[in-house]
Amino acid sequence: MNISNVSNQTFEVMGDSRRRTPALLFPHDDMSSFELKSQLHRFLLRKFHEYSESCRAMLMSGVFIDVDITKLKTVPDCVFADYYEDSSANFERHVSLHKSELKLFLDRAERLGISLNVLAQDAIFSNRLISDLKRQSREFAKFNKNTISPNGELPREVVFSDILVLGQLHEFSKFARRIEREFNHEKYPHLRMTQIAQDFLFDKRGLGAKTLTKYGQILELFGQLMGENRLITDFLDTPKVGERPLAIQFRDKLSEVKSNRHSTGYIQPATINLYLNFFHSLLKWARDTGRLNYSKNPFHGVALDVGVSNQVIRRQFSANEIRAIFNYQPVNISEARDYQDASFWLPKLMSLMLMRPSEIADVKLRDIRRQSDIIYLSLAEVDTKNHSSKRRVPIHKRLIEIGFLDYVADCRRAGHVYLFEELQSVDKQDPLYSKATPVSKWFNRTLMQKLSISKAESKKQGQLIDMYCLRKTGICYLISCGVSLDIIQRLVGHSLNSSMTIKHYAQGTSPNLHVLADAINKIDYDADGWDASFESDIDEEFFT
Repeated sequence: MNISNVSNQTFEVMGDSRRRTPALLFPHDDMSSFELKSQLHRFLLRKFHEYSESCRAMLMSGVFIDVDITKLKTVPDCVFADYYEDSSANFERHVSLHKSELKLFLDRAERLGISLNVLAQDAIFSNRLISDLKRQSREFAKFNKNTISPNGELPREVVFSDILVLGQLHEFSKFARRIEREFNHEKYPHLRMTQIAQDFLFDKRGLGAKTLTKYGQILELFGQLMGENRLITDFLDTPKVGERPLAIQFRDKLSEVKSNRHSTGYIQPATINLYLNFFHSLLKWARDTGRLNYSKNPFHGVALDVGVSNQVIRRQFSANEIRAIFNYQPVNISEARDYQDASFWLPKLMSLMLMRPSEIADVKLRDIRRQSDIIYLSLAEVDTKNHSSKRRVPIHKRLIEIGFLDYVADCRRAGHVYLFEELQSVDKQDPLYSKATPVSKWFNRTLMQKLSISKAESKKQGQLIDMYCLRKTGICYLISCGVSLDIIQRLVGHSLNSSMTIKHYAQGTSPNLHVLADAINKIDYDADGWDASFESDIDEEFFT
């Protein structure tokens, strides 16, 4: 039976059929506060027995469907007392089985100047009726109807207005749950997802600024999709029959968010999984810190299946390609006009020193230091991806040969603070848009096209080719030279591998700069016989 198809007009007909006249509700005009409250009490009590009998008749006649009853929910009475502080203000929104009669009580109370919280009492009445119906349903499930009613006969015939009682109770139940959520949002601000997330990020304040900014963007998007006042406990609630868990609803809404960062026009599945993983970690932290208590994380197992075919696998640049990139000189004077120095040096720093573009863009001139005969970049104060990325990277000898230190000296004479001052004015309204993004776009869209490095051909082979592949090319070069993984991890800014000795006993120590310099200077793209055919079984994440 589809209760939702019953119109509001039909409910009014039901109300008319059972409505008492004003004269019967109010025997005389001059009523005291006690008399009016008593009259309201008697009216609601009479209606309770009347509707309870309707529910009993429907139970015994088999009208009810189990799923209809299970959808009915009650809420704490205190929710109504708080919500209906001003009855007249919420009258239009109120859901009732006898709204017209309630209006008569409200008008009479206003005329007599009596404080009578009519709507709150009626809401509590509907709450009790739902409890009574669920109780009757449980009892009816245990016994045969012949043992409840004499001779197995119905207490009376089921009429259409009885069916309408069930429909109106469903409407009230949904209405009550809505105002309960509003009540909880006001009463328990410490359980709002945004507040819990702020506490979580404060506890994780050791993370890099970029990571924290990215998480801030995730929370902003969450607020847009799920509501700023959404409680974290909402995700722990058992969904109603026919509804999906809230975490899955959030995941599906993310899939519909448009993004101009990808050719599909939407957020990619891998990015969605990154967002979901953040909330999985958030709820785990909330439980570990005593803020929540649950048996299963609601964000567990809701990640999208990316599949092997959809994983981004970057390829290396070939020997000819990397040499062409090193020798490239813009022909058009307007090309990369606003960041010519960065466009010249940044690709070389990525491929020879294995640094991330965002790290290079944040390097200050004071971060270029000397220890003995080794000149190196200190990333201790640079805005890096994580704590492991705080490291020292010796400057490659090839960079010194082509004038990198002369460029640094010129920047210092000019009074610059950053190595690439021209990148500091980049508008970062998008937290995922780093200072190095203009150079990345120029490299991927202009330089690669002019050097006939085809992204389309790489895509046909299930591979991606972009500026970030410079870093992978250098890493693979060192692996092919037999450099140990723990040294490479130190150079690229990754956590140490899972070796018990390395992970637990070498943590916090740093290899001698000469060791790092010897390793990084093994990269020689001009060497005879070098090519990018080396393949590794190391996970793709190692090259990020």
